[in-house]
Amino acid sequence: MIKLEDLLSVTYSTIAIMDSTLETMIINVNLVDTSYLSKTLLDSEVERIDGKDGYIRVWLKEEEKEE
Repeated sequence: MIKLEDLLSVTYSTIAIMDSTLETMIINVNLVDTSYLSKTLLDSEVERIDGKDGYIRVWLKEEEKEE
């Protein structure tokens, strides 16, 4: 299981967090202090990774909601 926090700690590329086909957040790890990101976001599990146009595109696994 890879967490977003793990990926941010080892990459020097720009990461785009995706929602289907749209970029919902772009993080340039060279310019952004990741301590401002929430612990919930950092602990999110990465479901899928690929690369396009110089970005690492990441889809996060959605938490299952209890009814």
